[in-house]
Amino acid sequence: MTPQEFRENLQREFPEEIIEIQGDEWEQQLTIKKEGLLNIVEHLRSRGYNYLSFITAVDNQKDLTLVYHLAFLPTQRTITIRVNLPKAKPQLDSLTALYKGADWLEREVFDLFGIRFENHPDLRRILLPQDWEGHPLRKSYSHPDIVKRPRVF
Repeated sequence: MTPQEFRENLQREFPEEIIEIQGDEWEQQLTIKKEGLLNIVEHLRSRGYNYLSFITAVDNQKDLTLVYHLAFLPTQRTITIRVNLPKAKPQLDSLTALYKGADWLEREVFDLFGIRFENHPDLRRILLPQDWEGHPLRKSYSHPDIVKRPRVF
């Protein structure tokens, strides 16, 4: 299947969930609605994308973007999935039922960005102490011991 056919197939299967899709022969990039995450990832897993290499997030000031990277190891093809979440109450479904490796990756994102993963088997801090307040990778985070210096370019 060519990359163009692959994208057309995904767009046909999930017309309401996919916001944007692009890419080349080796890497596809999807931006999706959070409601479609489980169905799309389950579909991709059934098509051979059975390795979840990482999950991270980005604070874009106005919202948070969750980033997933899936791989089809025999062909070394990859898919990057982006999901935008509101900063006020960022939450979406956990992928731990599909990928066991999502467990600690989701815990790290929860710990540092405050994104809640519904149906996660053990969602608690993984890097910081349990009584830590706030999520240090959010741009709005401040800690009394940290002195913020103006950026000079």
